Amino acid sequence: MSTAPWDEELFHTWSRGASRVVWRTVLERGRSEVAVDVARRELAAAPTALEALAANVALVRHLIGCRWYVMREAIESGATWEDIARTLGVGVREVQETYRAAITQQERHRVPGFDKARSWAVLRDGAAEDGVS
Repeated sequence: MSTAPWDEELFHTWSRGASRVVWRTVLERGRSEVAVDVARRELAAAPTALEALAANVALVRHLIGCRWYVMREAIESGATWEDIARTLGVGVREVQETYRAAITQQERHRVPGFDKARSWAVLRDGAAEDGVS
C-alpha cells in the first residue's frame, strides 16, 4: 500500500521526533565518542517533541478518518460488526455509529467516487445480532 507524500512526511516527523529519547540516552551513556557524535547530529536534525506530537495527531486523525471504508471492506469480506468491534476494542453500537457518521459526512461533502448505496448496504446486510443497524 503506498502512502501520500504528506503521510510519509508526517510519519517521518513523528518517527524522528519520537526517537529523541533514544538519542538522549546515547548522549547520557556516552559509551563511545562516535556514538555521542551521531547522537548529537541526530538530535540537532530531529524535529522537536511538539512537532512530533503534532505529526502524530495529524496521522491519527487521518487513519481514523479512513477507517470507515476499511470497515465496509471487512463487512463485505465476511466479518461481522462484532468482529470489527472486538478488533477495535469498542462496542458494536459505537462501531456502527462511527461508521454511520463517516458515511453521512461523505454524503454531505459530496466526496467524488463515494458509493452511497454500497456504503449504506453494509449496515443493513451486516446488521448486528443485537439489532443495531
